[in-house]
Amino acid sequence: MKILELAVARIVLHFRRNKVIFLLFLIGSVTCVLSFAYFYGNMLSVKLLETRTAQNYRQYTVTLPQATAVTEKTLVPLEPYGVEDFRLESKLRDTFPVNQEERSYDNQDMRKDTQSSAVWIEADGKQNTPLFAIAGHTDFPDKGGNSVIMPKTYAGNPGDTVQLLGQNFLVIGLSTRTNQCVIPFTVYKQLGISTNKMELILNKKLNGAETAAVVALLQKMFPQAQVTSPKAYQALAKSAQPGETLRAAMLYAVSLLAFLFLFKFMSDQNRFENVLYAMVGATRKQVKKVLLAENILLSLLSGTIGLTLHASLYSTVFVKLNPLGAVPYTLGDYGLLLFLILAVSLFTAIPFLVQFQHTALVDAKVRFRE
Repeated sequence: MKILELAVARIVLHFRRNKVIFLLFLIGSVTCVLSFAYFYGNMLSVKLLETRTAQNYRQYTVTLPQATAVTEKTLVPLEPYGVEDFRLESKLRDTFPVNQEERSYDNQDMRKDTQSSAVWIEADGKQNTPLFAIAGHTDFPDKGGNSVIMPKTYAGNPGDTVQLLGQNFLVIGLSTRTNQCVIPFTVYKQLGISTNKMELILNKKLNGAETAAVVALLQKMFPQAQVTSPKAYQALAKSAQPGETLRAAMLYAVSLLAFLFLFKFMSDQNRFENVLYAMVGATRKQVKKVLLAENILLSLLSGTIGLTLHASLYSTVFVKLNPLGAVPYTLGDYGLLLFLILAVSLFTAIPFLVQFQHTALVDAKVRFRE
């Protein structure tokens, strides 16, 4: 109890002696905490998968051993689960000219003299899944027609005409895809293209029982198919969580180091108190406990303020900074963040504290001799 009382007294003394320095240190530490909370939510795969826009939590992939005809009627049994979009893919014998530089960059195992690439033709059933354009545009004309969005590896430009399935298609744009040519779903149906792979995107995340029911239904609809559910993505995200948490904590530690010089300055100002501790018989271990308790209390103070600000202003301010929208934070997340803040703060401050303690005891011995 005495250790905590002395630590609190030192913090109050910091504030009274150096109000500006103390406030700068506190503001800097709180800013680091807010940054840590941001990186925690936007770096961890398990958190990103919980967002509304995270398709991996809502996506089911069906790989068919043989090309099969798939239409909207085929997917009627899945409507109770809310189908937001579905993507059909078919591998064709057609080829298209390839941009060799792009091709060798995206696929290191491809030969540099590759002149053409096999076509995976793709269609979005409801066109609710956006494509990102690197040339031209990725919105099909309302009138439909034989238009195609080529992948970025295509060695041509929007406005070209390419031949697929014996049909001429107008290139309206290039997407970020590497080998998928995207055509309107109406054209996909008209040409009677059979499907090798289907990606089903639901409009909400399902619980474990619902996910199992969807997988069972897909296996019943396509008995020989391989069905991949969101559980595979969840397992992958969980396996990456420790490493991603460590990287976020390291970023916090690096940012915190920028403000520790202010803590060092404040501690140097209190060196006289360390001398008094030694003169009244305090041991090195006891002085160390006071210094560590002081650091813990300061970290607890900045961590509590920062996380409280983050939680209270999240829906109005901080959520707007997230690339994928509302990343949910639970009480457990904030508890883990506070624990990591204390652990990282102690780790980064221990070398300084040991140095402060050693210097203070040496000064005490010199003054005692005088």
